Amino acid sequence: MAYINKYDTGGKCSKVGHKAESDFASLAESKGWAVSKASRRDNMYKHIDFILRDMDNLNSDHYLVDVKSRKKTSRKDKNFNDDWIWLEFKNVQGKDGWLLGASTHIVFERENEFVLVPREELLSWARQAISDHNGGKVTIKCRAKNAREAKYKYYTRWNRDDLLTQVNYKDMIQGIKNIEIWAK
Repeated sequence: MAYINKYDTGGKCSKVGHKAESDFASLAESKGWAVSKASRRDNMYKHIDFILRDMDNLNSDHYLVDVKSRKKTSRKDKNFNDDWIWLEFKNVQGKDGWLLGASTHIVFERENEFVLVPREELLSWARQAISDHNGGKVTIKCRAKNAREAKYKYYTRWNRDDLLTQVNYKDMIQGIKNIEIWAK
């Protein structure tokens, strides 16, 4: 049985997430990657969904990827928002979120593509982008009161210990090198 977060009423978010992971794994295999599912422990504690190895050179470097399905700005929204991407510094328990995990790449699903972003570059860029959008300083003014205000601000959902932000997709693409875009 697939994991369903207690806040995921009806398991809809879980289904969307598992479909994105499955679709990405199939696409990676079609591109010549050997795809291995990470252990349950690595998935939970290191934020790694898959290990990708080049089929032509299994001794080469590999990718440790964490796949993120399309998201909405707010759970109440009807449509996904591919223009803004949620980033997780801390998870709902207040532990290191996937930006601080052990994956080498975060994979963002979009309507027609998957975007592979080097995690460490994303983390560094996100911290700088939050600072830049808030006058060069990270202060209490960098805190959002709700999801709609979370653009380049730190946001914690009510009754949770998470720490999130939203960044613009185009800004991320322009600000981070070594991004790969795989058409679906």
